[in-house]
Amino acid sequence: MLFPSPGAPCQFQTFLSLCLGVSAQAFSLHQPQDKVPVAAGETLTLNCTVSSMPVVGSVRWLKGWGSENKTIYDQRVPSFFPRVTRAVDGSDTDFTIHIRNVQPEDMGTYYCVKYTKEDSGEEVVFRRGNGTEVSVQGEWAQRALLRERRSSLAKHWRCCLILLHFSPWLLKPGLRTWPQPAVTCELGNKQTTIQRLP
Repeated sequence: MLFPSPGAPCQFQTFLSLCLGVSAQAFSLHQPQDKVPVAAGETLTLNCTVSSMPVVGSVRWLKGWGSENKTIYDQRVPSFFPRVTRAVDGSDTDFTIHIRNVQPEDMGTYYCVKYTKEDSGEEVVFRRGNGTEVSVQGEWAQRALLRERRSSLAKHWRCCLILLHFSPWLLKPGLRTWPQPAVTCELGNKQTTIQRLP
């Protein structure tokens, strides 16, 4: 193997960059599951394997993607997640996890993510899987989902009633009629229009 001479710092940096580039190209992350149904109260298994190429940084499991994601497992602090265990404890390539006692709120899309360390020491996303969509089945899960939908609908109607109650204060001075014929309420993807009586 050829090494750059000590008196050539620029060549050494180029050599190091090329080495890192080869590692990045050779590294692979495999998250094979597309959709996984699981019964409430059972154990969920999420599969993820990575190549053995040395890329400094941890592997984590995230629920959701973007600013509202939630860390389900972190290789750096595995004991912080009591319901989650590794299928192959201590492995550097198999990051398959088990989630015990699955609950309705565990429904969502899970991502296996490999991080790498920057010069500052901060970890940034290096590779991620395509995501595994988890659905929770069972009467208990269906009841919980129904309660959530009813709660959302109740909030929607409360919004409408409050707006309708306070709408007289929206009248312009000197007007004795409503400036608009209806009140429209929106909450999430729900929209309701209430017509005012003449």
